[in-house]
Amino acid sequence: MVKPGPVAKLPKDLSGDALLAHIQEVIMGHALESNREYPHWEEFRYRDLPGTDAGTVWTMMKHLRGFTARKVVLGGHEFSYNLPEMFLEKLHFLDTQMREFTFTEGLDSRSVSMYLGSSDVLESIASCHIEGAETSIPRAKKMLREGTEPNDRSELMIRNNFLAYAFVRDNRERELDAAFIRDIHSILTKDLLPESQCGSFRTDDRVKVMDMLDGSVKHDPPSCSEIGRMIEDLCRFVNDEGEFTHPVVKAMLAHFLLAFIHPFNDGNGRLSRLMFYWCMLHHGYSSMEYLAVSKAICEHRGRYYRAFEHVESDGLDMTYFLKYHMYVLEQAVGAFESYVGMKESSRMGSVRETGLNARQSLMLSDFDNGMRISVYELSAKYCISLATARNDIRLLSGKGLVRICSKESNKLIYDSAR
Repeated sequence: MVKPGPVAKLPKDLSGDALLAHIQEVIMGHALESNREYPHWEEFRYRDLPGTDAGTVWTMMKHLRGFTARKVVLGGHEFSYNLPEMFLEKLHFLDTQMREFTFTEGLDSRSVSMYLGSSDVLESIASCHIEGAETSIPRAKKMLREGTEPNDRSELMIRNNFLAYAFVRDNRERELDAAFIRDIHSILTKDLLPESQCGSFRTDDRVKVMDMLDGSVKHDPPSCSEIGRMIEDLCRFVNDEGEFTHPVVKAMLAHFLLAFIHPFNDGNGRLSRLMFYWCMLHHGYSSMEYLAVSKAICEHRGRYYRAFEHVESDGLDMTYFLKYHMYVLEQAVGAFESYVGMKESSRMGSVRETGLNARQSLMLSDFDNGMRISVYELSAKYCISLATARNDIRLLSGKGLVRICSKESNKLIYDSAR
């Protein structure tokens, strides 16, 4: 169980100028430096701080956090969050990468399409694995790509999640309201919950988030009587464009807040991760379609659950969740950039290894970017003789780089074989 930090008192043996000097030179210095990385008391309590103790510095840290915190109120619950300088630096990096779409520049259209489909599938599978789905990734991929019927509950959960992602993408322009949240939940839980519970807010307070190891209650959601008002306040917060909240931060907060409300009998985790995905798309971050954020969360799920616990144990300070979420978003962006680098290295390496001339390398690049063409059209496009075009195609085909994809009006059509 995560414990909240103490509220210590300042030294009684100091007063006046001496106390001020102590605060400025020792306690304040430690507090400001420590708040840059925003640790929780569970971590901070063990730090060796020359000239003072962790409890005293923690008290100052909490005071400083309170001065700069922004508030979000849902129903009778007041949440807060801060954006330390380190967070702002990461936010700027993520914003630049995702807004400008720079990390797709090294990919040909075929690779972009392949990764888009792959990340879509991986996101659906990973979000369900977080919730305990046991189907292997290869088996789940095969089911989704071939459109076969699910064999068990885990596969059904993944299939529903895949359909819900498609629904969210198609409705990225829609404003958030309770009906939209219920619609998403209905898709997520079809044939997994009784029909009366699909898309219907819970009507009792029996739902708890339990620790799978010791059976303790990790999260006791708000009463069912509060759900309607809290959902309305959440939608108002997400839709509000009056007081600026950075869209990436707002999407992360929406993820946490919906999970905190836990409005349904089941499927709340998958729904909350979908809410982050929708918020990002809604605010113009189309690059989210290439990022498997749930895969990154699944790989660090212990820290995921711990982030929720840290928020609840420290006065509903959502900064801990933002800190974790920025980390996994960085991981997802990094995974895509690694894929781009790998494909670009592979492409450049294959060109070098095949010994193509400049014209043939240009042809290969055009083929990799989706060109479909006949030998006659190739001759005209590159201003070469028909015999040279045939020789180039024969060379590329012989090296396994292009292939015959169809026949149109008695002409063979070629495309990339890679």
